[in-house]
Amino acid sequence: MNTMASARSSAGLARWASLGGILYVVLFVIGIIVMFDGEPNSDSSPARVIAYYSTSSHRDKINIGWIIAGLGIFFFLWFLSSLRGAVRRWEGENGYLTVLTTIGGTVYATLAFAAIALNAGIRTETGSVVGEGDSISIVTRRIPRDPAGESTSPPRVEPGLPAAAC
Repeated sequence: MNTMASARSSAGLARWASLGGILYVVLFVIGIIVMFDGEPNSDSSPARVIAYYSTSSHRDKINIGWIIAGLGIFFFLWFLSSLRGAVRRWEGENGYLTVLTTIGGTVYATLAFAAIALNAGIRTETGSVVGEGDSISIVTRRIPRDPAGESTSPPRVEPGLPAAAC
């Protein structure tokens, strides 16, 4: 009797797993929209880009988008497990497509999650780009700016000094 209840609950999860594909698409698209909506484009001035990423609400929005997209990837893995089962039933016990489906889906999910996490981490890291008066600090190098916003000299790092001293 216990085995029958276990098989029934597992079949119910498998039926709902196909819904995971739809949830993946919806959550992933919403997460990406939340992450990238409203950010300055590449033609914007450095001051506008710095102002945008200096605001904590914009960084929070990027992090919320990252969480939503990551949750979508979880539902993709749930869908992938259901897809693997369906391909295995269709193809037989030791099928090439079953292995290809499993490995391909897992690699995609891993790379998608790593790309989103890396993107969000770089864009919300507060120490990498900080505006200070008439110059922009990028990591440990200073690029002097003239009033028109143009760089007056190339970035340089003093030889022999630790990076924090530059």
